Amino acid sequence: MTTDDVKAKAVGVVERGKGLKAWWDGSSWGRGLKRFSVQNGNVLSAGIAYFSLASVAAGIVVATTLATVFLAGNDELRDSLVEYLSEAVPGLIAAEPGGTGLIQPDDLGSGSATTVAGVVGIVSFLILINTATRFIAGLRTSTRTMLGNEVASPVLGKLRDVVALVALAVIAFVGLAIQVVASSAARAVADAVGLTVPTWEIRLIGYGAGLVADMLYVALVLMLLGGARLSWRVAWIILVAAVAIGVLRIGVTFVVSGTTDSKVLAPFAAIITLMIFVDYVNRFILMGAAWLGAHHREHHQGQIHPDSVEPPTVTVAGRKGRLGTPVSTARATLRNPEAPTD
Repeated sequence: MTTDDVKAKAVGVVERGKGLKAWWDGSSWGRGLKRFSVQNGNVLSAGIAYFSLASVAAGIVVATTLATVFLAGNDELRDSLVEYLSEAVPGLIAAEPGGTGLIQPDDLGSGSATTVAGVVGIVSFLILINTATRFIAGLRTSTRTMLGNEVASPVLGKLRDVVALVALAVIAFVGLAIQVVASSAARAVADAVGLTVPTWEIRLIGYGAGLVADMLYVALVLMLLGGARLSWRVAWIILVAAVAIGVLRIGVTFVVSGTTDSKVLAPFAAIITLMIFVDYVNRFILMGAAWLGAHHREHHQGQIHPDSVEPPTVTVAGRKGRLGTPVSTARATLRNPEAPTD
């Protein structure tokens, strides 16, 4: 093989590589990832994860407080709810007293039902709701950025946040109901035929309930907070993101559980687990939103459409006798007041 042949093959490989790159950049997923990168998706995901340290914990306290009020006297169902939430969001609630978690199960006891009593209790509860909605507000803004939707009014945005917070509690109850009902039905059938329900079957039921809850959560973010309309693309992203979140939940639980044996990392295990989980969950959802937004928006188009902004005219004084030159941008037009006007 001569030198010219080697050069020709190298040139052919380079050209094929350029062709593949051009094909990928023009594909839907290529455009979606490009939009995710241009709109700083990694930074947005990390910022939302930072909000989660206080907001998600406050949201869980609000949800479990309301649950305690409605489930007063049913300790078994309350314990099932706490166990379900501890598995749904790794690192948030300890699976058992003294375990790793930002919130201990005893902190969500029956006494929480009295925290809403009185003026001080109501004010504290409203503060918790406001804290909990910060995480949702960041997620709403980031999702709308990826979708390329215009910014909603502050009042409407706050209303969406509160509705989403209530919807999260409903989603948690739906997932819990599916898990409890399906597990009870499996045990009843097994007892009727004289068999024992294997552990893997109970875990599989839990994974199925988690998948349904994750799909409802992704739909909540994209459609209620982000303003996306239901379509086959949105349904596809909901399914893919929910499966990815379920796999991530299993992986984070196994990987980060090893940090509890380390004397250095053990005190931070709950925070590390929560931030890693929330960060990557946000990335999955924002990547899906960026893929959806790439079908209707250019990479650089964010929340505000340039053509929807009325460019104001700003007057800048200049020296007498000197003609001013109009300087136009997307946001303002600068003009010398002494320049001739039409």
